[in-house]
Amino acid sequence: MNYYHICTNALRSSLLFRDSEDYITGINYLALCAFIYRNIEICAYCMMSNHLHIVVKGDAETAKKFITGFKRRYSLWMTRKYNEYKTLKNVPAIIKVIDNKEYLKQVIAYVLRNPIAAGINVNPFEYKWSSAGAYFGHDEDGLGGKSIRSGDIKSICSGDINCRAKNICGCDSLRLNESRRLFKTKTRIPESINPVTISGHMVDMKSFVNYIEVEGLFRTSKSFMYFMSKDLDSEIESQLSMHKKIVFQDSFVAKAVVGICEERFNVSRANDLNVAGRCKLISTLKRRFNSSPKQIARVLNLDLDIVMQLY
Repeated sequence: MNYYHICTNALRSSLLFRDSEDYITGINYLALCAFIYRNIEICAYCMMSNHLHIVVKGDAETAKKFITGFKRRYSLWMTRKYNEYKTLKNVPAIIKVIDNKEYLKQVIAYVLRNPIAAGINVNPFEYKWSSAGAYFGHDEDGLGGKSIRSGDIKSICSGDINCRAKNICGCDSLRLNESRRLFKTKTRIPESINPVTISGHMVDMKSFVNYIEVEGLFRTSKSFMYFMSKDLDSEIESQLSMHKKIVFQDSFVAKAVVGICEERFNVSRANDLNVAGRCKLISTLKRRFNSSPKQIARVLNLDLDIVMQLY
């Protein structure tokens, strides 16, 4: 069995995950596809607003079926929620084989570092929409950095008095109606699967991520943190050979600028930024949307020569 880095191209004019419900649904569908395609093991994942990364162990054919199944299910979700049809049908996914353990460690770290690369001001182990918290006790309960409160957890067991309960959840099989609610499907989940729901009805990542495999790969938490601290983003992205091909519409980038200004700089307009702030904004647009100097000049209404100096 080989390892593969799966990454979807970003959507050109809209977001893939727009609110917490979308992210939760996406993670649940990842879990569901891992349960259905049993020859695939998820080692790491990270969901960003307009694309996602997954590292899997398995065979190439099953990896293709896995990501195709995920795209089909999530497209149906977007159709039901946003009335957007076949959103992911024409969005390609790159499946790149990982041919050695050193590169595997680099890719896993790259995937988990994605929020930082996108300019999101967050500790990667506290980013709720990745598996970063699953390894080496960064989150002992697998809840993405959020502490457990009894009210947060809903068991999905069948009520059997002999249920072999674990510390957090449920039993060895899901009731069909609970499975339908959680995964939004009539597909029966194998009885050996024991997922958990937590706040927001999200499957516990340790139920479908092979964190033991990843810990064995890095061997120690110190080694894991070493790779997490290395910035190899540009090198891996160049090997993927995909992000530079994505072109976002000016209107989409302009709309994103408003949110970035409010979130990062606490201002409502880019014109209110000083030179240092504009430099950071330009760097964010370059990194997050692959915006060219000409596009940035158009969107920010700046002289192209000024943008080129700050780019």
